[in-house]
Amino acid sequence: MREHARREGLDPGRVLVCVLDADGRMTPGAASRVTERFLDPAVGGAQLAVRIRGRHRWALRLQDLEFWALSALTQFGRIATGTVSMGGNGQFSRLSALDSVGPCPWSDSLTEDLDLGISLAARGWTVTSTTTAFVSQQGLTCPRRLLRQRTRWYHGHMSAIRRLPELWARPSVGLAGRVELTGYLLVPYLVTLPASLVQNYALARAWCGDDAGMPRLVHGAVWLNVLAWQSLPLAAYLVSMVLYWRRTDDLPLWKAVCWSPAVMVCMYLGFAAGWCAVWQILARRRHWAKTERAVEGPVMSGAAAGGREGGGGLS
Repeated sequence: MREHARREGLDPGRVLVCVLDADGRMTPGAASRVTERFLDPAVGGAQLAVRIRGRHRWALRLQDLEFWALSALTQFGRIATGTVSMGGNGQFSRLSALDSVGPCPWSDSLTEDLDLGISLAARGWTVTSTTTAFVSQQGLTCPRRLLRQRTRWYHGHMSAIRRLPELWARPSVGLAGRVELTGYLLVPYLVTLPASLVQNYALARAWCGDDAGMPRLVHGAVWLNVLAWQSLPLAAYLVSMVLYWRRTDDLPLWKAVCWSPAVMVCMYLGFAAGWCAVWQILARRRHWAKTERAVEGPVMSGAAAGGREGGGGLS
């Protein structure tokens, strides 16, 4: 790309590099929506939100609501600090911004795209997103492959904590950006892993006997305590599902509400992947096989995002 830009006499500041997975399908007009963000010369990268295709299958529906509700809304909130995380699908970078990172802007990290976003932010570039377009991709239906994928993501995320000294040492990173990125990189350590222990401890207490040897299962008060403890995450997931319903057009409200408890599966998947990643880090494992993709038929005209996804809740 650099050689092509030099040969054609192109200004690196006006050249965008797009990364799209083989199974990625952008919504119509997505490229023009993204280029609008690069009219600001401070923007060095932009990341599209992601949707999962085949949402009639429950496993793929869960992954879609994870991406389209939990992840996408978090990413949109990070637009304010200019520290949106870069992903491997639907990623756009200004060539001059990549040049500022170095000859090899993508590192050998397991989550090289996350690393790229940090590198751009560390050099004073704004990394943003858009709410008016997205990219769809395949999901995984095999639990083993899904856990392996998420473990790799957690491994790379948790390893990226080594970038914190660099972020705080560079004056080009604003205070808000440094605080946001620090909190984001610490999430597995301060939220996911501790929450997994507290969550399962509360449930274990309900099954263990009390001092008199009577199983706590017979004590309704104990279960009320457990339900009270679970009320906060359940309420959060209920809100996320209502927001998900507002942002999609293929799920009625009552079904979205009924899906709220099922989102707990995503939470436990994160718990398992987080601890698997800890083991992989301790074992010093760094080599992973990329996730296999299924063969799909040709994309029909006007269905670039799959089915009714083209107008799903875009604001």
